[in-house]
Amino acid sequence: MPHPSSHYPPATAFVLTLMVLLAALLVPPWAQAGTLRQPDMVRQILSPWVLPALGLALVMRHGGIDLSVWVVFTLGAIVSARLTGNGAHPLAVLAAVLAVGVAFGIVHALGTARLRLPSWAVTLATAAAGMWLGSRLSGGEVLTLSREDLTRWPATENELYFTGAFILGTIVLVLNVSTIRHVRHAGSGSGSLSAAMIASGALSALGGLCWLLKDGRTPMPGHLVADLRVLAAAVLAGAASLRNGGRSALVCMLVPFTFMLATIWWEWVWPTQDWPVDLNLVALTVMAFVPQWAYVRALRRPGWVAKLWPTLAALGLLSLAASAAPRAAERDVPRTALGVGLWLLGSGVAAWEWYRRRRPARRGGTHEP
Repeated sequence: MPHPSSHYPPATAFVLTLMVLLAALLVPPWAQAGTLRQPDMVRQILSPWVLPALGLALVMRHGGIDLSVWVVFTLGAIVSARLTGNGAHPLAVLAAVLAVGVAFGIVHALGTARLRLPSWAVTLATAAAGMWLGSRLSGGEVLTLSREDLTRWPATENELYFTGAFILGTIVLVLNVSTIRHVRHAGSGSGSLSAAMIASGALSALGGLCWLLKDGRTPMPGHLVADLRVLAAAVLAGAASLRNGGRSALVCMLVPFTFMLATIWWEWVWPTQDWPVDLNLVALTVMAFVPQWAYVRALRRPGWVAKLWPTLAALGLLSLAASAAPRAAERDVPRTALGVGLWLLGSGVAAWEWYRRRRPARRGGTHEP
């Protein structure tokens, strides 16, 4: 069997093609409706929520999950608001926010690398602790800053400078680290996951700081999960499927653009903004992950039939994207039904093939990943 890294040129092409086709279907109608203007596009690509999405993507790239990104984001905003409101220097605020994020990341790294605990359990526990801490620091209320407090920060007339600098710095850093690992032929073991955990904590906290500078207020504390576009963007960029082969830099470069696509989907495809949970973003996350996951595994088998089912699932996702409309009354019911049907057929057969191949492998003492 070929090494898994040899699968990644076609797997990467699959992820990129799916993202490009989604953009081709979602962006033009959004633009034609007057919703999309250049400043709006830039604000989506450079949203503060892109920073925790980058952190989550890095953790997922190394086989983990960070369920604390939303809580650390809120905590970073709360700490920033408290310190800025008390007259702290911007550099001191920045250092404190980084310290909070890195502290969470170190706890996650120790729990997963030293104690060998699952990442979801460690990050869920710290998220619960972070929710309690955030409620204590904020009094359970949204904190706001005056314009005088914000003017102490340079370039606050356009907070995109800060967010953009952090996003670009992250991409450049990951690109350099990936290049060094490729030259040294380094693997992606527990050390890489630990580094990703620390980076995720720092990026999430910085995202909270950027949010405060953007809105002048903190998010409402006490929520375990906030903006689900964070998860959808990470999955759309291939963070959960491109697990080997040094694709971290590519995934990070895609995340800002997939975040914009997740925003359009959230607004125009099965919009559920008034619901307690954005179910259309949950659907996007699942419907994007399954064809990526199935295609990577199909590459391990010869022939084109195995690749047919994830391709059908991807076509189902694209058909749903083609049904996007600004109002529910304009929904394209035939394309919606076709998309759901294609996705269910392709993902169902792919899941059955995976399960069928695992059964004899388990009896033999091994299993297919």
